[in-house]
Amino acid sequence: MWGEAEVNRLEQQSYEVLSRFRVRENGHDVHYYEVKFEDGTTDIMPGFFANAIRDEDEPCIQCGNKPRKRGRKICQNCMDIEIWGENAFIERDEENEIKSIRGYIDKIGEEVFLERSCRAKRIVITIRPMAKVRVAVPKDEKFSVACRFAMENHSYITNYLKYYRESKAKHIYKKPEEKELPSINRRIRERVSHLAKLHGFQYNKLTLKSMYTRWGSCSKKNNISLNILMYQLSEEIQDYLILHELMHTKIRNHGNDYWQALDKITGGSRKLDKKLKYDYLLYKE
Repeated sequence: MWGEAEVNRLEQQSYEVLSRFRVRENGHDVHYYEVKFEDGTTDIMPGFFANAIRDEDEPCIQCGNKPRKRGRKICQNCMDIEIWGENAFIERDEENEIKSIRGYIDKIGEEVFLERSCRAKRIVITIRPMAKVRVAVPKDEKFSVACRFAMENHSYITNYLKYYRESKAKHIYKKPEEKELPSINRRIRERVSHLAKLHGFQYNKLTLKSMYTRWGSCSKKNNISLNILMYQLSEEIQDYLILHELMHTKIRNHGNDYWQALDKITGGSRKLDKKLKYDYLLYKE
């Protein structure tokens, strides 16, 4: 354990950081440093002690600023520039770990946003209209690996961006004004109730809210959620969207049985599903 005596030693002697490593303790990654003191002895100390010691020796050899830790010849900013380039914007947390990087990648031809994600199990690329490219970086993955992954998939990204630029689909992103909400809410609820009674569906609860990644969902308890932005779709597609979720009260999956049952009601469910996908672009501005 590092107590008052060890901290006093750090304050009284200069030291050089020889290496840095992580250890899994109680479900968390803890950083440790191997350091060499001016008296020639070496020791291991937790990262938060090393981060707390400010370097007052030589300035950064590139910009003249003071390095953050002893044993480093250049400051954090210069190191970031060497690795990521001058135009990259890097956000760090309180422990000086990278949270996100935003920068232009030549191979892709657009700005890319790499962001640390606690939920991501693997590196995931998400492409949205208006040239928005996000790369989710799992907590145990390096940002350099995620950046390389994005560059290796540059054809996939550029093709999607080209599709969005050339698409004649209607862009859906604007929320209805407050004064419009009551009438929109009422119309959608009445239509859901009508179609459910007409085709023999039963649902528990209906929720309407603004969503930017999906049009609707149906829970195991037959609670249906619909995107209130659907009021901007054609009436034909609105009805298809409602029936799509109502059908999930009987068939949970998207297997052949599901599409055949939906076809009997809509008369061409897969065709309508393609129209929803290709005639409308749903995203957050």
